[in-house]
Amino acid sequence: MIQIEIGCPSHQVVNYISEGNEQGLRTNLDFLEKSHLLSAIRNEAYRLRTTYITMSRSRIKDSTLET
Repeated sequence: MIQIEIGCPSHQVVNYISEGNEQGLRTNLDFLEKSHLLSAIRNEAYRLRTTYITMSRSRIKDSTLET
């Protein structure tokens, strides 16, 4: 059986700074919001491109059916 010393705090517990942790979390949330906005813009651009391609292909098919 291995003996473990109880009550000896770890390095992380000793060096924990609650204000720095909260500030880091807020910074991460700001980055997350910015990242979410950028991904929404990319998704909308992709949707518009695919819509344009689909519409142009359907126009080509419609024009070949008319002749």
